[in-house]
Amino acid sequence: MRPEALRWIACCAVLLAASRPAAGEQEQLPRWSTEDRVYPLQLAEKASELKAEPAGLSLDLGRGRRLNFPYQRHVPASHVTLESIVAAAGSTLTYPVAWKQGCRLYVKALLAPVGKAEDIKPGLVRFIAQVQDAGGKVLDQASAELKTAKGKIERELWTPLALLNPEIHADAAQVVLRTEALDDAGQVLAPTAEQVAPLGVFAVWGDPRVERPTHGNPQPAVLLIAYDTLRAGRLGAYGYKRGDKSITPVMDALAARGYLFERCYSPTSWTLPAFQAALSGLHPAQLGYGQAGARDPNEEMWAKVRYGRASNLPQILRREKNAYAFAATGGGMMEPFQNFFLKGFSYYWSNPNLDPLLVPADETPEQERARLSAWLGMLNPPEAKNMVRTEADVNAQHAIACLGASGACLGFFHTYQCHTPYTETRFVTIKADTKVPVPFGEGTYLAGGEKALYADFDKEQRAFIQALYDGDVAGADDNLDLLLGRIEASGLSERAWIILFSDHGEEFWEHGGLSHGHSLYDELLHVPLIIVPPGGLKEGVRIAEPVSLLDILPTVCEIGGAFTPANLLGRSLKPLLTEDANARKKAALPDHPGLFAACGTYHGPMRWALRHGKYKYILTVGADAWAKDEANRKALRLVPEELFDLEADPGEQTNLAKDGAHEKTRAKLAELLKVLREGPLAPLDHTKNPKSLDIPPLSPELLKKLKQLGY
Repeated sequence: MRPEALRWIACCAVLLAASRPAAGEQEQLPRWSTEDRVYPLQLAEKASELKAEPAGLSLDLGRGRRLNFPYQRHVPASHVTLESIVAAAGSTLTYPVAWKQGCRLYVKALLAPVGKAEDIKPGLVRFIAQVQDAGGKVLDQASAELKTAKGKIERELWTPLALLNPEIHADAAQVVLRTEALDDAGQVLAPTAEQVAPLGVFAVWGDPRVERPTHGNPQPAVLLIAYDTLRAGRLGAYGYKRGDKSITPVMDALAARGYLFERCYSPTSWTLPAFQAALSGLHPAQLGYGQAGARDPNEEMWAKVRYGRASNLPQILRREKNAYAFAATGGGMMEPFQNFFLKGFSYYWSNPNLDPLLVPADETPEQERARLSAWLGMLNPPEAKNMVRTEADVNAQHAIACLGASGACLGFFHTYQCHTPYTETRFVTIKADTKVPVPFGEGTYLAGGEKALYADFDKEQRAFIQALYDGDVAGADDNLDLLLGRIEASGLSERAWIILFSDHGEEFWEHGGLSHGHSLYDELLHVPLIIVPPGGLKEGVRIAEPVSLLDILPTVCEIGGAFTPANLLGRSLKPLLTEDANARKKAALPDHPGLFAACGTYHGPMRWALRHGKYKYILTVGADAWAKDEANRKALRLVPEELFDLEADPGEQTNLAKDGAHEKTRAKLAELLKVLREGPLAPLDHTKNPKSLDIPPLSPELLKKLKQLGY
């Protein structure tokens, strides 16, 4: 088993196991829900109530810019990133709260360098968290001391503090987060306007929150289990067998007690825009992908800006249901785009230390090979079972210890276990003359120095590579068994909705290519989607209605009783989540012509696809220009226009675009795609409002054009 997988499982296990009350605690405290507010003590939400002393502290950033204290941001430490308040060491933050009997305060402490390491001076910072009554009397407190030495911070991990005394009660109380800075002689150092950080460090309060008890019914938890690069056609529940057996018995069992969507499609074929779409409900084209002739870093930058101004799923649930949102990922593609992903999550666990995707711009082939060889060599070390960091686990436990009691929560678990490099050898026999390197994928090379992903392989070698992928899928299924066991043990299964999905699939030469991100055929767009309600169904339900990853946000919003942003392409699937077959037939979902469009490629020319009825149309931008290069012709299927009858040709092998009998269909879908790209799939305007992203309704002119096209 990969260390990455072990770390992911352990983190998920801690997140879920910690959500169960400690032994004896359930009898001492009332059952918790969010009928009353959960107070996240964050500046953006509580600025009018926050009192900071000393006031007016700021840091000169140069070029006329100043950073005012305290300020709010996500702060990473080792594997854990928390939504935090950064303050001057030696300052006090005071929040007025109504402290009911049974309230709890959770917060983590960390020191962060102001500038260069050599500016850090020896000393310590004492973190003190208190609950006081209106007169300033201390009712309860917890403290921790974090030390500095010359040129370094001695502990660079989150240190948890918690006030859990269930007997305290004060209608008018205040939470005080105070720090004291002392030099190595024990002399108190007070921050001043001239010297904000006398020790060269900031004091960081991570994820400070007050949980209030109530006696209401618990709110639902929603747990998103996201697999990177898992194609639907590899699950037994979707009909796949290796030999005479399924390689995914756990996922199959999950589907057997939930709703399996037979035709779920991603709006893109690579990771970043797919997850942005799932978490925001916005199509990649609305975020700005697909406008250039190929992948464009500037396009991705503006997509992040648009995503940052949109309301995403954790933000919506937190704003409307006081939901606590936490995430655990395996690093990889998530790490370079961490700023987009963090938004709305209070707690974020990841491990970028073994990330093969963070490639230095000036890296030579020799350096790349050395780096990836080292990375791949660490996938299966003898001490793999001990790879999970105890400190990260302890901090994880404190970060989400309230989950079982706080009511509404959103968990996002993401893993790259099915992604290259393929490492699981359970279905292969490695021989001395095997041409295929193991592990196989990014950063692996053949004996002659050719990159493995772009090499020519014969039928036997291709089967070997697919067997490696199947092994990784089977390994991911094994790990899911552990995760579901933790969900059951945590007590969350009776109120948790489990939603399992993938961002995209994987091609194995169905159209001449390998991997993903280069085309928009269904081996890349068809993804699994399984939704299991609390407690599960007695018998699984299969739903043939075509759906999209864009439907996830509206569905979760309705499940959680939250408001769904207006004018999204996606629909809530909640009306289909019933065991009554007649009710499902009557549950007609709204149908938007842009819902089943796809765009965006990571490799090669930009492509667009549109699924309409039984037909699918694919447009490749600049195919002729790309085809002039022999390597591109070899690795990419370069056809300007393609049209497939999916009922007669589900494998998309017979192109009807030049078939005169289908010319009207081709022209109609080409025009419909053009209208959609100019209308609802055009990039949203991110310049009108720096704090939000408005989604306009369909204009009368666009509705008229769609009607003329028979839609």
